[in-house]
Amino acid sequence: MLLPAFRTLVLNEALDISICGGKAATLARLLQAGVQTLDGMVLTTEALDAFLTSVAAPVDSARRGDAAACAAVREALHEAIWPDDTLHALRRVFEQFEGSVVVRSSAVSEDGEHASYAGIFLSSVNVRTFGEFLAAVRECWSSAFGVRAVSYVSRVGGTLPRMALLVQPLVESAVSGVAFVQGHQLMATMAYGLCEGVVSGRVPSDTIRVSGRGEPPVVQVAAKTHCRLANTHPWVYPEGRQTLWPWVNDTFLGITVQGVDARNAVLHCQLHGAQPAINEPALTPVALQALIGELYRVAHDVLRQDSVDFEWCVDMKGRLHVLQARPVTVAMAMENIATSEDTLHDVFRGLSVSPGVGSGIARVIRSDEDLERLRPGDILVTDWIHDSYLSALNRASALVIADATPLSHCAIIAREWGIPCVGGVPFGLLAEGRMYSISGDSGRIQEGSTGAPQAATAPASTKRSSTLLLPWLLTAVDEVNARPERRAVQLAALRDLLHSATDLNDNGVEEYINDLSDLQVKNVAIGLVHAARTQQTEARYELAH
Repeated sequence: MLLPAFRTLVLNEALDISICGGKAATLARLLQAGVQTLDGMVLTTEALDAFLTSVAAPVDSARRGDAAACAAVREALHEAIWPDDTLHALRRVFEQFEGSVVVRSSAVSEDGEHASYAGIFLSSVNVRTFGEFLAAVRECWSSAFGVRAVSYVSRVGGTLPRMALLVQPLVESAVSGVAFVQGHQLMATMAYGLCEGVVSGRVPSDTIRVSGRGEPPVVQVAAKTHCRLANTHPWVYPEGRQTLWPWVNDTFLGITVQGVDARNAVLHCQLHGAQPAINEPALTPVALQALIGELYRVAHDVLRQDSVDFEWCVDMKGRLHVLQARPVTVAMAMENIATSEDTLHDVFRGLSVSPGVGSGIARVIRSDEDLERLRPGDILVTDWIHDSYLSALNRASALVIADATPLSHCAIIAREWGIPCVGGVPFGLLAEGRMYSISGDSGRIQEGSTGAPQAATAPASTKRSSTLLLPWLLTAVDEVNARPERRAVQLAALRDLLHSATDLNDNGVEEYINDLSDLQVKNVAIGLVHAARTQQTEARYELAH
């Protein structure tokens, strides 16, 4: 079966967001402006559209978030046989590169001013063979209709975006990281190896803060004991293997392999021995100044934006590459410092990752399976937030994580969704099943519920609801897809209800639920309200307008 023709573009020409997506279009602008970034090829949105047309997938229903339709599309993407002309087109793209490539999502609304989609779609690094490339294309396309994407769109509104793919050469990164430029301030985190360890919060990272363009950086050096490295070699490294890894300036990094990903493409490593690199800054003072100057220049002079979220890396030859640049969707507290006020009731002081206050039962999450215990209004407690957890954040009233960086995917999504988050809290400190109250503004964690009096004294700047109504409402958004044409109206009215209800016993809640015309929405809402009342009948929650 012949498919409708689709285009591939060199990245330098991929300026049309409607077919190339936000990520590729921004990188194309940077290339044209002479910024050091990686060239590549773009499979336009027409490629996925054509493939789905060939297998008669229920695309329209899936884009509206219908769970069954999304599952059908994902199955089709994984099971359908590649048409010959599509295979030939994809092979031509892959053969443009020497060595390993990276396959990255570039959805139409991704990396936008109001929605980042941080960590929502799948990308594949160190793709070494054409077979791996085909699998990576399927995985990335499938993630456009995944559970995470449906959850995210239910929060930001609209439909699932059309997906383009960006293919670029792999850079063997010596140092990589994330940076936020907000006005005159800059904050960055960085670690050895691939950037995926930094954006996930999974590896220890140095942190730098700059108070203004031209000002000296304040550097907080972490003990960088772990990193992620691309295994570009054809052999398998067994767990526990110690080796010397080629590094910058003809040096070597002593590593112990602790694990690999499913494709043996990314090594999870521990730095062994008393290596100076562990406790030294990841970048030399000269390289750090060059990074800071370039990020300010790209943000303010090239993109002409006040606030930009960057991903970047420095390769083994010391060259800086800008890997991604997108608007900061929600501003954050650049100082990221907990208040000095003391109280005997504090369990722990962490760092502000996402503002707001919340109370709930602590659910200690160690694996994907543990997420089944997370109920609406619970506090999600974990060491770090894997991207697979993002679809469960709808149910959490707050997050407490060991990872302290406010620049990870989880941190960005928490701020976009208005979920308070405290970082830098040792895993295991909070007890499973116990009630806690947290402040994402100050980093304070207290045992017990704050109750109505505490909520009444919350800072006036708090923009989110601290009620349990919000978690159950947003869960309803995820779970109810029976009537898309009416759901938006009904959920908008439920949101309006949040601004008039004072607690879970407000009669207006019952009256509105009884008036719902959609039976499935009504049943979900009644069940979630009942569950919330059962879990926390003693608490009253006040809305901050």
